[in-house]
Amino acid sequence: MRQLTMLLFIVLVSVTVFAQDDYQKLIQAALKGDTALAGQILKNSVKTEPVKEKTFPIKNDTEHFFKIDITALRDSIISFFEIKNDPERNKFLSDIFYRRDYYDDDTARSTILLSAESIKDSVFSGRYFSQTGTSNDVFLTVFHEAWESKLYYSKDYQLNYTTDFALQLSEVGNNLTKVKVVALSPKVINGMSLGAHGTMNEYAQVHPTTIEEYSLLLFIADKLGDKTLSPLKLPNK
Repeated sequence: MRQLTMLLFIVLVSVTVFAQDDYQKLIQAALKGDTALAGQILKNSVKTEPVKEKTFPIKNDTEHFFKIDITALRDSIISFFEIKNDPERNKFLSDIFYRRDYYDDDTARSTILLSAESIKDSVFSGRYFSQTGTSNDVFLTVFHEAWESKLYYSKDYQLNYTTDFALQLSEVGNNLTKVKVVALSPKVINGMSLGAHGTMNEYAQVHPTTIEEYSLLLFIADKLGDKTLSPLKLPNK
């Protein structure tokens, strides 16, 4: 394993040095006003890998009915994601929303922070809440962080996946609220390229997995003491 880590380190250093050399050429071309050369360097710098999906015959549900008033449920969900309540320690989130700190060590993980907003405190969600019919919803942002996908891969490794979420709440009866979890712009990191400030990630748009969506429902249900949800379904290995 340590040999593999060292090999990866050498490869990464080689790629970084190569990218820095191209970056210097890009800067020089820009300073000379050679837009054609600069454009060609940028085009040639894009390196991407194919995006593949594991077999996943039975997907998860992305909505659930909770026996609670819609306003109380929305306010409760907001509080569940407050840092003081340690949402990242919850098993339903920590098993999905994480990234590895080291390539060859699955036990060394960093959890992804999810921050919840309502229409009353829309710092990162102004565009979402400007849409009609969203006043009862909860917006979850991951601050552009990415985590290891359970579904998408390339060659022999899992791709990193990212998306913000909308928890769409609708009242369907007396003290009965439907929550539907929507992945707003799911994508995976499948390569790198040169940008204005050096190397940058390349992204590919993908379909929602239902894994993250259902994990969020499981998290909310766990906090509310709702034991009616089935276990999370995952793709075939």
